[in-house]
Amino acid sequence: MVATDSTTGTTVADPTERAVIAVRYAKYLDEIPWAADDDGTGIINELLQAENWEDLNREAKLPKLETFVGKSLKVLSVERRESDIEGGMPFYLELQCEYGDAKTPVKVQTSAASPMVKLTMLHHFHNLPAVITVTQATKATKRGMYPLDITVNVVTKAPGRA
Repeated sequence: MVATDSTTGTTVADPTERAVIAVRYAKYLDEIPWAADDDGTGIINELLQAENWEDLNREAKLPKLETFVGKSLKVLSVERRESDIEGGMPFYLELQCEYGDAKTPVKVQTSAASPMVKLTMLHHFHNLPAVITVTQATKATKRGMYPLDITVNVVTKAPGRA
């Protein structure tokens, strides 16, 4: 798609065109570092969080963002991790967070579109750490999904900005 710039009369790419958006998004995503491979410590830590024997049988993966719907997290940093899910995004975001009054350290993963874009932009604006609240739509999309979102509540002021 193309549009005409009303001030110059020239033809320009429509800023909402998918390809244009993808290029803009990729530029900001490239600023987020790739997470270093760990040695399985994350899985061991997840198992050590077990409160009973049944917890030992749950899948040992990072908790997903949807686990925290209706709750607040303090996001300390964001990293990218390579995804092994076929047909999906080639990566997901891993969030280093603090949770609850005890400020319990927790790593959280997400590949949900809106939270990923917002977290990418918080990283770009140098506004991390930031306190977010995780929300989920109450109405399903046409595909039957209930999209996740985040509300940004408190941010760290970026260096050099008022």
